[in-house]
Amino acid sequence: MMVGFAVVTGWVIRSEEPDYWSFYLTGLLGYLTSLAELVSRYRDAPVVASVSLPGIAYLLVNIGAALAALHIVQRFGWDLGAGPDHEQFAQIFLAGFGATAVFRSSLLNITAGDHTVSVGPYAVLHVILTAADRAVDRERALARMRHVRRAMHGISFQHNADTMFTYTVATLQNPPPDEVARVSSKISSLRDAQNADIPDTAKSHILGFSLMALVGSKVLTQAAHHVRELRSVNSDPPGEATGGPEHRTIVLPDESAPTDDPATVVNNELRQTIEVVLAQQEPMLLRDLHRLTRAPLPDFTTLVSALVENETLTIEGAPGGERVSRTFRPPSASDIHPEPRSV
Repeated sequence: MMVGFAVVTGWVIRSEEPDYWSFYLTGLLGYLTSLAELVSRYRDAPVVASVSLPGIAYLLVNIGAALAALHIVQRFGWDLGAGPDHEQFAQIFLAGFGATAVFRSSLLNITAGDHTVSVGPYAVLHVILTAADRAVDRERALARMRHVRRAMHGISFQHNADTMFTYTVATLQNPPPDEVARVSSKISSLRDAQNADIPDTAKSHILGFSLMALVGSKVLTQAAHHVRELRSVNSDPPGEATGGPEHRTIVLPDESAPTDDPATVVNNELRQTIEVVLAQQEPMLLRDLHRLTRAPLPDFTTLVSALVENETLTIEGAPGGERVSRTFRPPSASDIHPEPRSV
């Protein structure tokens, strides 16, 4: 496509015939108009859609329609009242931008039963453009399915839909309100009772399709990667349709038990380090605590989860900004008034 465009451009530049320039500029305007249509239809990957065979066919049909419109405009002498001095420019803009309206118009509509049949240029052009449009859509659908499957792997709709939606929209400086509302409506519909039988993985992929149309494939991949990292730090419960491997369970060691087992020694040391760091009774970021302990993330995550379940630690805050602190236990009556020991 680009090679042909370069050849035609060079040939027109060397030519001194004014009509060649008219048809060249008209075709260029028709090309830009149809390209804008493809970009608006396939916002997640407009370049891929434009260079695909169906996309090229779509562009060529629109260019041909613009050139045919210029021929008609010249034959009828339409100049929009521009006068002889500007007649050529008026016809170029009229045909280049008006071909979309002219060739999508109908002379009359005939109703046959429940169907309306259009009579005019639109009837023929609509069939060609619809076929090319659907071909582009089908070709992009295969690529979208492959990409969403990779990007959303390990993302649970039940547990991560709100995080994915909020995080992804937050990456945009000027998110379009109508598209954001459309994605939010899609999430609500997937949570509806009538869609309860849809598997969680399928819902996650459907969410990925909606988000990819909003932010593109690269942003979706990075957002899903970050959400998976946040989820691992936040320690989702194992085996709840996360799509990833279950977290290992670490049982808190009994302090009275022998400490010959190396794993028990490591767990005791890690637990003591956490208690020493949090001895100041001030909450700190969970990621800072992990950095100070220098422990492997799986061991740190599972031990912190066990400490939270054991009500030794308390975690508060949104994913990515969680703060951890030692759980406050009010002193009991025995601590305030200890029983006298018998001598």
